[in-house]
Amino acid sequence: MAFKPVLEGQSCIIADQTGSGKTLAYVAPLVQSLRNEEANGAAKALSKKPRVLVLVPTSELAVQVCICHGYPPAHSS
Repeated sequence: MAFKPVLEGQSCIIADQTGSGKTLAYVAPLVQSLRNEEANGAAKALSKKPRVLVLVPTSELAVQVCICHGYPPAHSS
């Protein structure tokens, strides 16, 4: 997996077989970038705006990604 495009802020599509580490491939550089922004004080200026958008193809994967990264999944009625 290539981390460089994610670190450079490029749009990325990551596809591979289940269990290959796709989630880690985009999350690790995103977390690194977000922490760098916070250390530099840039995050405070953008506190009301989304900083990352992750799209997944199924609701099951969305729940998995949310749980994996410590966010409670939103449940629809």
